[in-house]
Amino acid sequence: MKTVYRYCWCNFAVTGFPDGSEGIFGQREAALLFEPAKLRVGSESYILIDTNHWISGVEKAPLNRRAWVFQERALSSRTIHFGRHQLFWECTTYCASETFPEKLPFKMETLKGEDILSLKERMKYDDNSLHIWFVLATYYNLLEITYERDRLAALSGIAQYISSTASAEYVAGLWKTHPFWGQLH
Repeated sequence: MKTVYRYCWCNFAVTGFPDGSEGIFGQREAALLFEPAKLRVGSESYILIDTNHWISGVEKAPLNRRAWVFQERALSSRTIHFGRHQLFWECTTYCASETFPEKLPFKMETLKGEDILSLKERMKYDDNSLHIWFVLATYYNLLEITYERDRLAALSGIAQYISSTASAEYVAGLWKTHPFWGQLH
């Protein structure tokens, strides 16, 4: 899994659908593709946006609640999310959507207060990879998995990648040099 997703050019994820029955081109409700509201108060102009836009469309979408999908998303440098109502783009530089095609106009703190973009970027270069592991493992433990016996296997690609960047040995959910960093429960 580590090499498949880490080295893919772009990952396509059917993020907004609970199963494969609708396919990648499922029926979308175009009315829900919204334009940001513009408001003028006196001489000042404001744009009102839904900052929950990314959370509801990607983070809490059906596919991203599944533990097996987590390493695909974390390891891929680029992902196109086919959402229920629109497409979303995620890479190590920025996130965008059909509503905000240039870039989302707000910071997305999604992994327990960590900015997902900086976390993905730091996975490539950071010497303090065990801190990144702790954040990822904490978030990962909240995800759904059908068989608990698969929990370590579903995270093994990320563990292998971090092991190679941190020069730390990963053994059955623990780091040999730091056994209490990000234990899986």
